Amino acid sequence: MQSAGSTASICSHDMAIPNHRGLSVYLSNKSSNTTKLILFDEMNITLTRPILQVTDYYPFGMAMAENSYENILEQKNHYKYNGKELQDDLDLNWYDYGFRFYDPALARWHVSDPKAEKYFSWSPYSYCYNNPLIFVDPQGDTVKFVGVAEEAAYNDYKNTVNSRVEAYDKRTKTLRDKGKTERADRRDAKRSNNVYVQIQGELNAVETDENVYRVRMGSNISNSAGAGNISYNSTTNEIDVNIATGGGWTTMQKVAHEFKHVDQFINRELDLSPDGKGGLLYDKTDEVAAFKRQNLFGTPVNPVSFVNENYSDRQEGPKSFHLLTPTEQAQYKTLKYIYHGKK
Repeated sequence: MQSAGSTASICSHDMAIPNHRGLSVYLSNKSSNTTKLILFDEMNITLTRPILQVTDYYPFGMAMAENSYENILEQKNHYKYNGKELQDDLDLNWYDYGFRFYDPALARWHVSDPKAEKYFSWSPYSYCYNNPLIFVDPQGDTVKFVGVAEEAAYNDYKNTVNSRVEAYDKRTKTLRDKGKTERADRRDAKRSNNVYVQIQGELNAVETDENVYRVRMGSNISNSAGAGNISYNSTTNEIDVNIATGGGWTTMQKVAHEFKHVDQFINRELDLSPDGKGGLLYDKTDEVAAFKRQNLFGTPVNPVSFVNENYSDRQEGPKSFHLLTPTEQAQYKTLKYIYHGKK
């Protein structure tokens, strides 16, 4: 180092900014000599190409026009505030958060919060409790995927369900168009009893639940028990939906089976433990319901006989904690059992 008042080049490093999120640069004193303080009063960064974009934001996401710059000769960057994609078609200037669109000019969502009943003291259209300096509103998507195959399997299942609901509604509309109003009205009245409409509701509940459900397949599974399972992942604090490959059932059947278990978990019909095993609430009736569900999407089995033959270790109904031995009660209490999600 040189004396005060002089300059020196202490390092030179070429670095490419990896993505649209930019690069943070800082200097710190990491000298092992604690008796002498090293001060940096000036630092220069030399760019080898023109600045592509500079954007400063107001807290709720509107860009400060006077402090922002974008090189019009370069490919336009649409990922801006909070890394979200700006939809500027028709001069909307809304941000796509995945589940909803956000308007930074109004600091409001354009649709209500699907979890509004959990935050009744706040407007369902408010953004980040009106305090974006402290809170961040994520994408709102609670079904995650390890890879492309997992996402495709889930979407294939969901799209099949949606198409069968559309077929039901189309039939009702056809009856109404033909003047058969009473029959159409009866179908509308019974629509909520349609199993595919019910599955739609279940998947919507999963996608808006407070827990994260991670779909895993093949070598990505975290628990290899059976043809699939759902298990609590203590490392990630997520619920892993493990879909095994191979076997006598289709992938869609396995997805249908395990997401029925997810629905049971959300509705407190079964519980999970960090070791991946079901808790006191998990019994044969849960498996019977899951096999009935998978029968809708492939070669069926007799749910009751199959479960009795292959799940003989499971009880007929939920266990009573009070019927456990003192040792079993102590073991149960030491496990971090998940009754209705992580808290």
